[in-house]
This record gives sequence, C-alpha cells and structure tokens, in this order.
Amino acid sequence: MKLRMFSVIVASLLVGGMLAGGVAIAQGSDKQVSHLCLNKKNKVKTAGDETLSCNKKLTRAVVTAEKGSRGESGADGADGARGARGTTGSDGADGSKGAKGNKGSKGDTGPAGNKGNKGSKGDTGTAGPKGNTGASGGPASYYTVEATVRSDGKAQITASAFCDTGDLATGGGFRKNSFGTIEILYSFPSGSNGWQAQAQV
Repeated sequence: MKLRMFSVIVASLLVGGMLAGGVAIAQGSDKQVSHLCLNKKNKVKTAGDETLSCNKKLTRAVVTAEKGSRGESGADGADGARGARGTTGSDGADGSKGAKGNKGSKGDTGPAGNKGNKGSKGDTGTAGPKGNTGASGGPASYYTVEATVRSDGKAQITASAFCDTGDLATGGGFRKNSFGTIEILYSFPSGSNGWQAQAQV
C-alpha cells in the first residue's frame, strides 16, 4: 500500500482582534505581502521580504493582508452658541396730530401721538464648529490553518482547510509531507474562508 501525505495551508484574516505570532498590516497601504518562516505548530519564527530563506526545520509561507475597514464617523458637533442679542429698534414715528377743536372757544391741545412700533428681531447667531473626525479602525491580524490527509492506498486525495466562521481567507497553498511521487492536480480557494487542493499519488 502506498502511503503519501500533504497539507493545505491557508492564511486567514482574524476579524476584530489580534493573534499571537501574526503579522499586522501596515497603516496607510491597501495590501502587504509577508514572507514568513513557520515552525511545525505554524508559529511565525522569522519574517522578511521575498529573499527570506528558511532552514529545513521551518516552512516558508507567503501571506497577503488587506487594509482594515474604515472606522465609524465621529459624533455630531455640539450646537452653536446662542446668538447675540439684537440691537435696539429705531424710535417710533411721531404721533398723529390731535383732532381739530370745536368751533368757538379755542380747542384743547390734541392728545399725544401713539407709541412707535417694536424694533425688528436681531439676526440668528452663527453655527458652532464641526465635531472632530472619529478614530480610524484598528490594525488587521491573521493566522494560518492546516489540514493534513493520508492517501490510504487511494490514487487521488483531497484536502481542505477553513478559517473560523466570519473570517476571510487571504491566501493558501499546499505542502508535501512524505517522500515519493505526489503530483498536485489543483490548488485554489474554497468559498470565502477556505482553501482546497487535490493530489495524484
């Protein structure tokens, strides 16, 4: 019986938190490609650029992270201060002339004129300053998930690895875990949070 083994490794975006050993995305960039050396427990031992070299006891992995979502808008600014009191209205017009006295003796002086109208209302005060912009979203974190299968005499074997529910798979691949001829037939994403590969043994 031929016994062959290989693994699928998927780099996953952890939503809403940090993960020990993960690599955070740089602020101000849309994407970041990280070159990593992982131990047998998929913990990051070394990180670098595309020239990174891992020793035989470590596995080399390439992970692409995307920028975190935009933070929520800041709260509305406070109401503007109350406008200043309006200026005093202009003086009322002079009262109308008194009625003409009766013929005969000299008439009495006419009554005083009516009180002038109330002045117009003052202008509304200017609006208050705009509130500050809300804080930006926190940095993204990611981790890896590995699924290993054995051939058990089968001609073809398939392995699938999935991130936690709600997390996003950002990349993946495969790894041969035993000696002998293993031909990878395909390796591609499985849904939004997984990776799948099939091998011919």
